[in-house]
Amino acid sequence: MSWTFGIVTFGTSPLLAEAIATIREHGPEGSEVLVVGGDQHPEDADVWVNFDESIKEGWLTRKKNMIAEWANCDNLCVMHDYVGLEPGWASGVESFGNDWLTCMHRVLNNDGSRYRDWCVINNDAWMNPPIDDQKPPFAYPGRLLKYHRTEYGRWQYYSGTYFCVKREVMLETPLDEERVQNQGEDVQWSRFLYQKYGDRAFTMNPSAAVRLLKYKPPVPWQHLEPL
Repeated sequence: MSWTFGIVTFGTSPLLAEAIATIREHGPEGSEVLVVGGDQHPEDADVWVNFDESIKEGWLTRKKNMIAEWANCDNLCVMHDYVGLEPGWASGVESFGNDWLTCMHRVLNNDGSRYRDWCVINNDAWMNPPIDDQKPPFAYPGRLLKYHRTEYGRWQYYSGTYFCVKREVMLETPLDEERVQNQGEDVQWSRFLYQKYGDRAFTMNPSAAVRLLKYKPPVPWQHLEPL
């Protein structure tokens, strides 16, 4: 099972080197580290893709699509430069197997609390028209799910902070490059996945985990009991 770890960066994060170090320590042996963004080739990265940040501010959709275009492996782990692999990541992934289209792992905040990983959100991120006329079966804007729950595919959403995806899936169903950071691009992409693949688009593997290398304040609904 070969892996490309695709890291998106603006090149100013002091955590990038630490993120790469966790991949070398806890990722599968021989994994490819591909960095998109920044102004120089990061130390210990296998591939660096230069990116002109002046073209469009916050153009993360393009950067993430470029990971699939440049990757040499079938399994992609797409992550921001402040995400690090936890011990046991490689064994947790290997034991789970390779039968998935996209896959989420446990995501921990820097303090060890649960961050947005296996979750749902009650809107289609300004898609016009929305993908259907269903009404969300939960009251709050979003909710974390218990890791065994799989019946919310229509409302499933992957945070853009971290996710795993087959390279072929990413090439066939790319992010919308008309959108930039904080325009609901991750919710929209999740809806694209559901439209194309249905419930089988989303898979959870709680045996592997990552941790944010800096603390990020949770949104209010993250404090609610998971569904």
